[in-house]
Amino acid sequence: MIDVINLKKNFGDLHVLRGVNLSVKDGEKVCIIGPSGSGKSTLLYCLNCLTDPSSGQIIYDGKDITNFDVNINTVRESIGMVFQQFNLFKHKTVLQNIILAPVHIQTKYLRKGIKDYGNTKKEIIENNKKYAMELLEKIGLADKANAYPNTLSGGQQQRIAIVRTLAMNPKLILFDEPTSALDPEMVKEVLDLIKDIAKGNITMIIVTHEMGFAREVADRVIFMDEGVVLEEGTPKEIFDNPKMPRTKEFLSKVL
Repeated sequence: MIDVINLKKNFGDLHVLRGVNLSVKDGEKVCIIGPSGSGKSTLLYCLNCLTDPSSGQIIYDGKDITNFDVNINTVRESIGMVFQQFNLFKHKTVLQNIILAPVHIQTKYLRKGIKDYGNTKKEIIENNKKYAMELLEKIGLADKANAYPNTLSGGQQQRIAIVRTLAMNPKLILFDEPTSALDPEMVKEVLDLIKDIAKGNITMIIVTHEMGFAREVADRVIFMDEGVVLEEGTPKEIFDNPKMPRTKEFLSKVL
């Protein structure tokens, strides 16, 4: 699904990504670990073109999305992003947050004469409300549909943010340290939801500091340091038998 080829990102004189090469298969679950400042989050932002790479290529679903001829907004319709800080719209209810993007996209298609999602905008809204409520039921937060984000706990907000991503039926979900902003007692409920999603066929790339979670969920673990992929392998290979001295040093401090 994704081929990253010699990807570099500079912020002025600061070289954050120094030539990242990475491939991710359709349906694969990949966890990216490494010290703070190693370029993990910047890599995710480049994959969604929220940050423009300085050089290199990102081939997603057969298209070079670093090419300016590609409509990145159309590409993003199939890529979900879950941020550290939830990024819910505070002036909208939970339900409104969840249906906002799919209604916008599906209405755009309706204007082009494509009626796959409904014959009118009203029908599209009602269909999305129904689906959103089904998703909220699954995570036990249906009673919060009309609540505003500031009335929810951090764990609830992050689960809503994940559901908002799922409402788009993405092929790929990028998770940027989804538990880093949470109190310790709220971490488990968010990780449990991600584990549940990981049982499906959605491709997932997860930047995380939760090593036990990475060992359990990942098909492959990638260790980044100083802007490059230093080592990659199965969870067993990385956590039980790392080859690179820097990987061993990092894991000795966090495990």
